[in-house]
Amino acid sequence: MLNRTMLASVTWLLAACSPDAQPAAEALPSFARDIAPVLEARCAQRGGCHGEAPTPAVDLDLRRAASYRELVAVPAETGRLALLRVEPGHPATSLLLHKLTGRSGKTMPLDPQTGQPLTPSPISLEWIERSLVPWIAAGAPAN
Repeated sequence: MLNRTMLASVTWLLAACSPDAQPAAEALPSFARDIAPVLEARCAQRGGCHGEAPTPAVDLDLRRAASYRELVAVPAETGRLALLRVEPGHPATSLLLHKLTGRSGKTMPLDPQTGQPLTPSPISLEWIERSLVPWIAAGAPAN
């Protein structure tokens, strides 16, 4: 569940996701350098939901070798919102952003023991704001 500070950050974050919000080219995050390592460390570590031995209900590999092709321009699972996991150029309509901020379902990542959101989240809003959102807004390049 989001507290007031997180809710304010998410609200600001979604406003920053407008189609007019484009990052400067020199500040563009790199998928290989800035995005994939965080997703792998926080979501695909040994025993994690999106790694080598995923839980039975999970069909998303976030290890470095697979994460880009599993995320970018890939429709979300059947039964979920009609969103892409990462919609290039559109952070506000990317399911990954919804899941990491709690806008859709439980806030990811989850505790593998309890199935509840990790509190505090190991994925900071600062990383989401400074790396993930600008990368998606720039078209989610395979850089």
